[in-house]
Amino acid sequence: MTFDQYISAGASMAAFLAAFATLLTVWQIAKQRKATYRPDIVVMRARVITTGELSDGSIAPLLKWKRSEEDADRDDFLGNAYPLLLVNIAMGAATSVSTKWKFPMETFISETRRIARERGLPEEIEFRSNGGVSHVRPQMTSFWTNQQDGYFDYLLPASIDHEPIRLDLPSAYILAVAAHMSLFLKGFGDEDREAPQVPLLKLSLDFNDIAGQRHRTSYDIEFHWYAVTPHAFEAELVPKRV
Repeated sequence: MTFDQYISAGASMAAFLAAFATLLTVWQIAKQRKATYRPDIVVMRARVITTGELSDGSIAPLLKWKRSEEDADRDDFLGNAYPLLLVNIAMGAATSVSTKWKFPMETFISETRRIARERGLPEEIEFRSNGGVSHVRPQMTSFWTNQQDGYFDYLLPASIDHEPIRLDLPSAYILAVAAHMSLFLKGFGDEDREAPQVPLLKLSLDFNDIAGQRHRTSYDIEFHWYAVTPHAFEAELVPKRV
């Protein structure tokens, strides 16, 4: 090759490298922009407060979950609809949001009945073949199978909409946990009583970004009780992204 040909080849290679670097830069910017506008839904921690008297044996007061002392009682089916708060901390809106709850309901209720049996207490809660969770005092049935799937239209970024979405816990979960905790409260002060253990409540969120691409975010929600009296308990719901 002549000297001129070497110069021409070098110039061509330099032009190629410059074009390749520009392509990489554009690709990286597009990737960052796509990531920036992908929704990021966060489930916030929640405090659970119950109040009331269990003197008649009914667990009705334990079904009235509150986030704070200032929350007013509402006359809902189970006392209070208890919401978790969802916030979109990214810059892009989430649309067509589907929710799915998972919980070992049948196994958990079987364990609750076992504990009641061992303590000589009535087995007041039952998981039925139709997916219903039934309780004696108060007499009610909550259909777990009908509460596992949900939907809401959109969740705007927190920078635009400062109000979080309120996603109610399944009422069957509240009923099952209240029945389980009631056994512990009835044996309050007995040192040989085993502490109540509540399995993880799992929540999956499927949603679209503004480009129509589908995403999924999943959380394991831990139930941590930290205070009890003979008539009430306080706890915290701790979501952990998985």
